[in-house]
Amino acid sequence: MTRQLLWSEYYAKYFDGLKVPQCKYWYTKWTKEVSRVIHFTHKAGDKLFIDYTEKKLTIVDRHMGELKSLEVFGCVLRTSQYTPVEASASQKKEDFIQPVENPL
Repeated sequence: MTRQLLWSEYYAKYFDGLKVPQCKYWYTKWTKEVSRVIHFTHKAGDKLFIDYTEKKLTIVDRHMGELKSLEVFGCVLRTSQYTPVEASASQKKEDFIQPVENPL
């Protein structure tokens, strides 16, 4: 998506609206406002963000032929953005500790 394409779509709807220079000016001003995010400084390897997904993974037990639902555990290593994912039977303590302890 380029600013020119964005403006073309805008101008097709609002032909009496802003022209290209004004649109680029206000877009640049807007991006400076929304890009102000809170910055956190982390030491490498210091933080690990973890959670389970909302949706479960469904697999077929090849011995019984039954459908089984698995919880999907994911984490993000803050500095590297490495994102390992692992499935487990539940979100119980034992099933939670295992993927956290597994080597990345």
